[in-house]
Amino acid sequence: MIGFIFYSLHVTLDALAASKIPLFYPISKKKFRFFIDRAINPILAMISGTVLLFYLIVYFVSPEIFYSDLIYYISIFYFGYLTYKVFTKIWVQLRLPKNQKYVPGIFPFVYFIYEYHNSEAKLSFALSKKYQFLPKTMKLIETEIVNGSEEMEYFIKAKNLSENYMFFSKWEALIPRILDDDKFVVVLLFLAESYANGRAYTLEVVFDKNLKELVHISDGFGRNLTEYQS
Repeated sequence: MIGFIFYSLHVTLDALAASKIPLFYPISKKKFRFFIDRAINPILAMISGTVLLFYLIVYFVSPEIFYSDLIYYISIFYFGYLTYKVFTKIWVQLRLPKNQKYVPGIFPFVYFIYEYHNSEAKLSFALSKKYQFLPKTMKLIETEIVNGSEEMEYFIKAKNLSENYMFFSKWEALIPRILDDDKFVVVLLFLAESYANGRAYTLEVVFDKNLKELVHISDGFGRNLTEYQS
C-alpha cells in the first residue's frame, strides 16, 4: 500500500509538472500532462527546504507543537499553492486561442505564453512573458521560417534529430533559431517549457553548408535566448 501511494504520488506530480504520463497504461498508451508548475522550481525548492528544516527543529525541540499545529499549517500552504497553480493554468489557457499555450513561471504571478502559427507561407514561433494582474506583456523571442526555403529544410532535419533526445519527447513548445555563414548552418532548438532568466534547454545542430551534412550536435541547459533575437 505504501509503495502504491508513493508511486502514484510520483506519477501524479510528474503529470502536474513537465512530463507526459501514460496515466491509463496498460489499457492505453496515450500520454497526458496538466503542467501547472516547473519540474525544477528553485523558489519552491527553497521554501520546501526551509519548511523541512523548521519541521525537524520543532520535532526535536517540542514534539507536542509538531503534532498539534505544524502539519496542519504546512498542509494548508501546499494545498493553497497547488490550488492557485491549477486555477491559474485553467483560467489563462481557456482565454487563449488554440495556437497559444500557457507555460508556468518560476515566480508566482508570472507566466509565459508560447505561440505557434502554421500557415501556407511560413511557420512562426514566439514566447512572451506575462504578469498575472497587470496588462504588461514582454515579447522575449520570436522567429519565423518560410515554407519551401533552405532554412525549412535544415529545420526539419534538426527536428527529426531532436526525437532522439528525452526532453523533446516530454516537451513540445519548440522555438527554432537558424544561423548561417559561408561554411556552416547552425540550427538551435529551444524548449519554452524550460525557459528561466533568459536561458533554456537547447539542442544545437550544425550542418556543413556545402555538403548539407551533419557535423556536430549537442544539447544542454543554459544557452541565452536573448542573444538570438535579431
